[in-house]
Amino acid sequence: MPKVRIDEAFASKEMKKLLRRHPDKREKVKSTLEQLGDDPRYRSLSSKKYDASRGIWQSYIENSTPGAWRVWWQWDSDEPDTIIVLSFGPHPK
Repeated sequence: MPKVRIDEAFASKEMKKLLRRHPDKREKVKSTLEQLGDDPRYRSLSSKKYDASRGIWQSYIENSTPGAWRVWWQWDSDEPDTIIVLSFGPHPK
């Protein structure tokens, strides 16, 4: 099982602001990050490469809802069994 770590730059500003503005998403985000740590290939996450050139993946936090949230992450190059969460929030249009 991989470890999940949140990128420090995202955690210090954007993440706190997003979760303050959208407290209803907090539990969904937490559940998704736990599932990523259990199995990033879990079917409901629908994980797929988002930007292959930079090694960035995208997984679902929500689906089939307007402004569905996603999480963007990558494998840590220094610690191969660690996922670094780069960002999460509404899917870009």
